[in-house]
Amino acid sequence: MLTKKFKIIIGLSVLLNLFHGLEVSQTHFFITSPDFYPYTKLFNTIPEAVYYIQHALLYSALVIFFFFIIGGKWRLIPLILFGMLLVFETHHFFRSLISLSYQSGMVTSALFIIMSYFFLKQLIREYKNL
Repeated sequence: MLTKKFKIIIGLSVLLNLFHGLEVSQTHFFITSPDFYPYTKLFNTIPEAVYYIQHALLYSALVIFFFFIIGGKWRLIPLILFGMLLVFETHHFFRSLISLSYQSGMVTSALFIIMSYFFLKQLIREYKNL
């Protein structure tokens, strides 16, 4: 059973991800970032892209659901993946530091550094308590 503190951290992390998504979409990260260009060549049409992305998300959700159903230490796998996402999203902040200019997603990315610390700290505690 996850502690109340960890549930609050997870909830705040989800909320931060939503705000981060708004920030990067409003600043057109998908246009200005070269990270997306290789992926655009994978699909011939928009309907094809939507189909594959929708199914990838669905199958990912089913796998995550499966790990939560199994319980025990297995339920930590989706939480570890979520923690990796939190750490990964800090790249906007560090790209801004390197370029000494605003990069899309930088504002909320700075908060990911703090959130990642608390999330990973609590995740380690959860692992030790299982």
